Amino acid sequence: MLSVVSFLLEYKWVVSFYVLVFLLIYIFRSKFDVKGVVALYRTNFMERTIQKTNPLVGEEIQITTKLVSDPEREATKIQFYDNYTTNIKITIIEGCEIIDNSVQWTGDLWQGQTKLCCYTIKPTTNISYTSTATAYYDNGDTTTSISNTATITTQK
Repeated sequence: MLSVVSFLLEYKWVVSFYVLVFLLIYIFRSKFDVKGVVALYRTNFMERTIQKTNPLVGEEIQITTKLVSDPEREATKIQFYDNYTTNIKITIIEGCEIIDNSVQWTGDLWQGQTKLCCYTIKPTTNISYTSTATAYYDNGDTTTSISNTATITTQK
């Protein structure tokens, strides 16, 4: 028993550190995915899927963007933008709107709520264009910005 006490006294800062880490993980457990003994911090607010990044000129490309708020808090003042050059035409859109050749959505998501934005683009000339979708949102503590980038290059 004395050896346990002496160990704790000798390594009190190390033990305190690990107790604090486990306590924080336990308190904020909804923000972590635990896989075995590894805890991964969740940051998936925006997921964007692009059907094809090397289309032919005039070929339609389907894009799906999903915004998902944290299961324990809402995301407010969301501003989502996916801007395109004039050489890429936005042809079909559902869940968002087209403003000046940009896919946009503004709004709020309650806890665990999802916003789906589906759209189709079509390159009108040979191009190589880096598309960056960006979402800004307030999670109650801070205003956060998250981006997703993909390069679309037409086949010649």
